[in-house]
Amino acid sequence: MAVVDFGYWDTRGRGEPIRLMMEYLGVSYKEKRYTLGDAPEFSKSVFTSVKSQLGIKFPNLPYLIDGEVKISESFAIMRYLARKHKQLYPQTDEENVKCDVLQGVIYDFRAAYTKTIYDRENFEQAKENFLREFGEKMATFEEILSKTKWLTGENLMYVDFWFSENMSCLQMCFPGCLDKYPNVKRYCDKFEALERIAAYKKSERFQKLPILTKRAVGIWGKKE
Repeated sequence: MAVVDFGYWDTRGRGEPIRLMMEYLGVSYKEKRYTLGDAPEFSKSVFTSVKSQLGIKFPNLPYLIDGEVKISESFAIMRYLARKHKQLYPQTDEENVKCDVLQGVIYDFRAAYTKTIYDRENFEQAKENFLREFGEKMATFEEILSKTKWLTGENLMYVDFWFSENMSCLQMCFPGCLDKYPNVKRYCDKFEALERIAAYKKSERFQKLPILTKRAVGIWGKKE
C-alpha cells in the first residue's frame, strides 16, 4: 500500500480529525510535524520557508500528498480520503445536505472555542462567554443524537471525525461540559470505542497534548 505524506503543526488542532480518519481507514501515512516558534513572535517560518517546495497550488497546513494528488485545507482532505476509500462519504442527497450544513456549523463551533483558548489576556471572561453560548449550540446536537446513531443518521461520516475530536478537546479544556448532554456523551464514548480509534489512542502515534499551538492558554499549548 502506498504511503501518503501528511503535514501539520505539532498539535492536534485541525490535523487530528484527519489523523483519526486515516487511522480508521487503515491509510499508511508518513507525518511531518512543524513546530511554531517561541513567544513573543511565534514564527511560522519553519513552514513558510518551505511551503513553495511542496508543489501544492494553495500551500497551507494541513496538507496531504498522495502520489500526484497534492491538496491542502482540512475538509478538502477529509472528503478526498472518504471518496477514495468509499467510506465515510454521503451517498444520498439528504446525507450530502446534512454534511454540508454540519461542516460549516462544526467549523464555526471550533473557531469559537479556539478563540477562547487563545485569549491569553481575557481568558476567564472569554471562557464565561463561550460556555454561556455553548449550551445553545449543544442543545441542537443533543436533539439530533437522541434520534440518530451518528450525526447524519445510521452511517458514520467524515463530519463525525471533526465533531468527535472537538468534543474530546472540549472535555479536556472544560471538564464536565457534557454532563448535561447524555446523548452527546454517549455518542463520544461510542466513537472513542471504535476499534481502530481506540487502538490509535493507545499507541505512540497519538499525541494528547498540545491541543493548539504555543499561543494557547496554559497546558493546552504545551506538550505533555
